[in-house]
Amino acid sequence: MLGRVADQLYWMARYSERAENMARIIDVADRLTLTPQEEETRRTAWLSALEVAGATAGYDEKHGDLSTANVVHYLALDPDNPSSIYSAIHTTRENARALRGTITTEMFESINATWLEL
Repeated sequence: MLGRVADQLYWMARYSERAENMARIIDVADRLTLTPQEEETRRTAWLSALEVAGATAGYDEKHGDLSTANVVHYLALDPDNPSSIYSAIHTTRENARALRGTITTEMFESINATWLEL
């Protein structure tokens, strides 16, 4: 029993960390596009974000053409992307619900509030 709980806690933490890392990837790509540069260089920043996230194939299959809005949505909010912030927080919350009797009230409420805000 204890091993199962530890595994679920581990995965809950990993998915929470994945959401944070994806937000950083998006932030870095966005900051790179804010400097004066040619359009092709801006596109390269978003392509690099997809590559770092390991999401290039999934993005190409769903959207094809590279656009800032589509990349941000795919990396942040697309429920079909298992690496998106949305998917990571959803999985974190599902793990927290399974561990409701094991984790602190504060932890559960924090995870749930994040999910509801998203």
